[in-house]
Amino acid sequence: MKDATLQPSIKVWRPKGFEGLEVERIENFSANDSVRLLLTAYEMTALLSGCTNVVYRKQSVKARGSWRKPFLYVQSPHELFNGRSEDVWTTWTLKIDPGLLAKNMEDRLGNTLPIFPHTTVEDTKLNQTLALATKRTVELFSQAASLLDRQSAFLNLLTYTVHHSGDSKLNERHLGLEHHAVARTKDYLTEHYISEVSLEDLAALTKLNKYHLLQVFKRDVGISPHVYQTSLRIHHAKKLLAKGEA
Repeated sequence: MKDATLQPSIKVWRPKGFEGLEVERIENFSANDSVRLLLTAYEMTALLSGCTNVVYRKQSVKARGSWRKPFLYVQSPHELFNGRSEDVWTTWTLKIDPGLLAKNMEDRLGNTLPIFPHTTVEDTKLNQTLALATKRTVELFSQAASLLDRQSAFLNLLTYTVHHSGDSKLNERHLGLEHHAVARTKDYLTEHYISEVSLEDLAALTKLNKYHLLQVFKRDVGISPHVYQTSLRIHHAKKLLAKGEA
């Protein structure tokens, strides 16, 4: 039975600095008719409440999601999507233009774009992990998060999802002794802790691809670059408070 206190809402926006990305939040929605459309972008949808039936590439999937245990659907562009909800549902979706995906993963995919042959990851725990990562990424685009934080979460999500759901084999990057690159990154973040630093800035500085840089930095430092930058900001803010300047 539908809860009369729940108000349906649909919010769609295109985050600044992510040309080709559309974020969609549909909450507390109920539709009697099924949805049938031709996809024009890669779509990653976290089902956060309700039960849905989805037909994708002639495969039917029925799933139920919750805020603590969301369910992930992934789809490729130029595919026909059919969906129907059985009750009130909430979905958070990232709609990713093929050009944006290619730009972020060109050094891992080459000239081939992935196809998601199945709309869901068969392993339940892995599906939930990716759904939670999708939810967190949408949250970052809904908040005043730093550019570095948003880019890191988005790139990690793309990489993990393509690796586990796509039909393309990613070019493997073996982690070597990139300590000099990590040291340069730390120095740069320390010098520019208050600035809006991007992954492109750090990749150009270190001559490493963006995903590789995230991996080696976390391996050597124990935290990601955006967490490192946030820690520097907190440290400097505390120093100012101690001096009575804030």
